Amino acid sequence: MKNIINSILIGTAVLGLSACSLHDDTELFGEPAAERLEKNVAADKTLLESAANGWELHLWTGKDYSGGGYTYFMKFANDKVTVSSDIAPANMKTTSSYDVISDQGPVLTVNTYNEVFHYLAEPSMDDDDGEQQDYEFVIMRTTNDSIYLRGKKWGNHMVMTRVAESTSWEDEINKIQQMDEGLMRTFSLVEGNDTLGGVSLGDDRILTYTDKSGYKKIPYYVSTKGITLAKPLEVNGKALQELDYDADDMSLNPDGATAQGLKLSVKLPKNYMKYSEFAGDYNMTTYWGASKLTLHLVPAGDGKTYLLKGMNANFDLTLTYDKTSGTLSLNTQHLIDMGDKQVWLCGWNAFGEGYLTWSTDAGMIVSRDTNEAGTVLKFEPNDYVGLTTDSFILVLFSGSPSNDTFVGNAKGIDALYIRPGDYRLVGPETLTKIN
Repeated sequence: MKNIINSILIGTAVLGLSACSLHDDTELFGEPAAERLEKNVAADKTLLESAANGWELHLWTGKDYSGGGYTYFMKFANDKVTVSSDIAPANMKTTSSYDVISDQGPVLTVNTYNEVFHYLAEPSMDDDDGEQQDYEFVIMRTTNDSIYLRGKKWGNHMVMTRVAESTSWEDEINKIQQMDEGLMRTFSLVEGNDTLGGVSLGDDRILTYTDKSGYKKIPYYVSTKGITLAKPLEVNGKALQELDYDADDMSLNPDGATAQGLKLSVKLPKNYMKYSEFAGDYNMTTYWGASKLTLHLVPAGDGKTYLLKGMNANFDLTLTYDKTSGTLSLNTQHLIDMGDKQVWLCGWNAFGEGYLTWSTDAGMIVSRDTNEAGTVLKFEPNDYVGLTTDSFILVLFSGSPSNDTFVGNAKGIDALYIRPGDYRLVGPETLTKIN
């Protein structure tokens, strides 16, 4: 009984001390806690607006870092924030209101709709939370050049850094977007002559590492130099986080001393062709046999597309280069206008049910045939769901393509000339390089 009473007395004394401590907390720093918070809020807002060229934020989406990373440039002034991002055209800027408020400590909130900044937070058909992007952030701590944040809803930690006054937002975003487009997507993680596992970069900006023990998924953002992971990928006692892209050998190399000796070496298909290797003169074979017409694959100048010239004096066909697979795609496309009518090259299932489509996702893959000597390109249907494209046909529409605007087959001056006067490209098989 005495021990119990002593325990109660001791507990009461501790509670008393605790109560005193709690009571005195508001005066511990010479001012009430609420006033200190308001001063912190004001100081954080002053810091945000002190950056003449704004701040760069690498923002992680998805609860528990389950989504990709994206870059935002943000300038705060007079209760307004102006935003650019690598998810939008490089020259696009949108402005809305912002504030720093008292809630769980100082909280930065973009509190009116901003077309760029709220884009990934908008609900989609599949998910009411969109990409689970925060637009309110608890300010955890600050320095003159860095602001450490935690997403209020999804909880991811991120850092906002001051942008040098000499930096052009548009130039930086262009570099990021060019890097994203130029990156290969499939690699082997190697150490010396040993292959440790495979790495793939998803369009959702999730890196997947696979080895004999299973797989790991880590989000990344794209930088002007390569990619940066949300957390280190640990392999063989080494840690990869910042990876620089080498465009010459299309590899990713660790930046820093924590992963020396490791390299993400690109995995290329056997039939891989670089963009420049497609250029030249070709002869075509189709279901009808060999054509006497000489065609020309000419780079369009953008590093992404080719023009197939020689089928018609009035237009060229456009093919799109896929850097990951080293192939070209010939898809449904708008060719020319004739008054109020449009001429389209439509994907066509000539050897099946005879349907055609004006969906620009439908078409054929053009890739190198490694079983043939020299450069021989073969045509194969792509993976478009709904129609197997084995041929193409020229179609007239009265305005934009639809069932209501369908006029009929385009003949005469709009012929493809694979067979004289024909408006059909039936069963394209190969393009053989002759020069």
